[in-house]
Amino acid sequence: MTTRRAFLAGSATLLCAAQIPALAPGFANVSGSVVAANAPNPGTPAAPSDSLVEFISVQTHLNWRRTVWGRSEWRPLLGNLGVRYTRSVIGNEMVRDHLLALHREYGVRLNATFNTVNDDGSFNIKKTLSALRFLKNEVGAEKLYAVEGPNEYTHRYKFGQWADRLGEYQALLYNAVKSDTELQALDVLAPTIWKRIVEDYEQIASLGAYADYGNLHLYTGGRKPSLFNRNGSDEPIDVAIRDAQIVVPGNPVCITETGFNVADGVPPSKWKVTTDVAAKYTLRNLLELFLRRDVVKRVNIYSLIDDEHRDQHYGLLSADLTPRPAYFALRNMIQLVSDPGPEFVTASLPYEMVTDDPTVRSVLLQKRDGRFLLLLWQDAESYDRTAATAREIQPSRVQVDFGRSVASVAIYTPTMSASMQHELKTVTSATLDIPDHLVVAELSI
Repeated sequence: MTTRRAFLAGSATLLCAAQIPALAPGFANVSGSVVAANAPNPGTPAAPSDSLVEFISVQTHLNWRRTVWGRSEWRPLLGNLGVRYTRSVIGNEMVRDHLLALHREYGVRLNATFNTVNDDGSFNIKKTLSALRFLKNEVGAEKLYAVEGPNEYTHRYKFGQWADRLGEYQALLYNAVKSDTELQALDVLAPTIWKRIVEDYEQIASLGAYADYGNLHLYTGGRKPSLFNRNGSDEPIDVAIRDAQIVVPGNPVCITETGFNVADGVPPSKWKVTTDVAAKYTLRNLLELFLRRDVVKRVNIYSLIDDEHRDQHYGLLSADLTPRPAYFALRNMIQLVSDPGPEFVTASLPYEMVTDDPTVRSVLLQKRDGRFLLLLWQDAESYDRTAATAREIQPSRVQVDFGRSVASVAIYTPTMSASMQHELKTVTSATLDIPDHLVVAELSI
C-alpha cells in the first residue's frame, strides 16, 4: 500500500517531468512525469547547502616519505576536489611543506593525528610535546582544525593496563592543547578502537572529560553504506555510532576513516567492490552520515590515494594518481552544493513524498540565493558480496508534491556527470524513478 510521508529535516531530492537522456553504462535511467499537486504541508527547514561541504574530509599521509606522498603532483588533485579538510599523522618538514601549500592554495586545514607509541605500548611524551610545538610554531594553528588521540591503539597494544596508559596519554594531549592559548580552539578527538569492540569502548569510557568528540572508523566491508558488521551480523550504522559515543556520552563523534576497497586490477571479492559501485557508495555513505549530523560532526574519506605498500585500494586515486569514478563523483557533488559565506537562516519547503519503498533516502539543502537542492537516492545493496558482482537495481517510483509552483528544476546525476541532465519549467509536482545513486535537483522558486 502506498504511504505518504513528509521529508525529514535536511532531506529531499526530486527528478524531472520528462525522460532523461541515457546514463553511463551500468547505471539506471531516471525518468518522471508531472502529477497533480496535493495540499502543501507546513514545510521542512533546509540545511545550509555548504554545511555538506563542511562535513567532508579526505585522508592524506603527509608524513610518508619515499612514496607518492613525497611529491607534489597529488596536491592539485586534492585541492580540485573542493574539500576543506584533511587528516594525517604529523611531525616532519614534509608535512609542514605540504600543509602550507594546501592551505595557501586551497584553504585546506588539518586534523593532526598523534600516534607517538613506543614498542612496549608506552607513549613518547617528549615527542608528543615536540610535535605540538612543531604544529604551533612551524605550521600555525590557523591551518589546523583538530587534534586526534592515538589511532587504533588496541590493534597492537591491548595488553597489561592498556586502558590506563591510553587514558593518561589522552588526558595529557587534551590538557596540553587546551592550556595553550594558540591551540586551545582546536577540537580534540578521542582515540579510535580497532574493530569497534564494545568492551574496549567501555574500558576507556572515562575519557569523555578529555575529548570534545568521539572517534569512529566505519568500514562496511562491501555492504551498503547504511549497514556494518558487528560480531558477525549486519547492523545499522547507528549502532556503531552509538557504541563510539560510549567514550563521550552525549557528544557527537567524528568518522575519521570510512571508505570502500575496490577491485582495481584484481578480481572482485566480497570485500572489494567494483569501481562503479564504489562511486555510488561513496556519495551515499556521506549522505547517510549527513542525515545523522546531530550525532556525527565530520566524515573523513579514506583515502585520497591507494596505500602503495599494502594490497589496499581505498583511494579516490590509484597509486599512479589516476582518478577513479568515486573521485569524479565526489568532485561533482561538492561543486553542486558548495556555497561558502557567512551563516544564514534557511527557509522551509512545503513538500511531501509518496512511495512504496522505505529505502528511499533524502536530503534538503538551500543556498544563500534561495535555491533549494533536493537530493534523493535508494538505499539498495548495489553489490552482491556472495557473487562478487555489481547488482542491477531497479529504480523506485516516488511522487513528490512540492507544495507550490517551482519556476525551474535542474537535474544532475553527479555520480556519472558534472553536466545538467535535464531542466524542468514551472511545475508543482513530479513522479520520479529513484535509482541506487545520487540525484540532485536544483529548485529555483
